[in-house]
Amino acid sequence: MAMVGRVVNWDSKHGIGLIRADMSDETLFFHVRDMDLGAQPPYISERVAFDAERDMSGCAMALHIMPVR
Repeated sequence: MAMVGRVVNWDSKHGIGLIRADMSDETLFFHVRDMDLGAQPPYISERVAFDAERDMSGCAMALHIMPVR
């Protein structure tokens, strides 16, 4: 499902972060490998579009992340 939100946490050392979805206020985990190939590294408060899924333990994850311009 395509969603829009903002990066609220980014750890460049480990390549992981959190995105807060606009519509649901849900916080989703992401890894830099889930960013669009041409995208620059994310930054705090950056608006992004993404797909949301849950892993096998029920953790919300953001995939196919692209900056919103």
